[in-house]
Amino acid sequence: MRGYPLDQLYEEVAFIAYYFHWPPETILTLEHGDRQRYVAEISAIHQRINQTGGELPGDTGDGRIPLHHWEAP
Repeated sequence: MRGYPLDQLYEEVAFIAYYFHWPPETILTLEHGDRQRYVAEISAIHQRINQTGGELPGDTGDGRIPLHHWEAP
């Protein structure tokens, strides 16, 4: 049985820690699927930002965007 690739685990932890400011210990307690989902959601946010020229619809300038402004993938 092979374990999860260590390089990929470090990449996921660093990615989530950078954006959410969570300590690695917290991220490592997440289930594998949950961790991958956070990575996917952060990446999707970046894609939306890039598509709209750096802004997200509904952005009020306080760093929070109401959930109803997000479209389902």
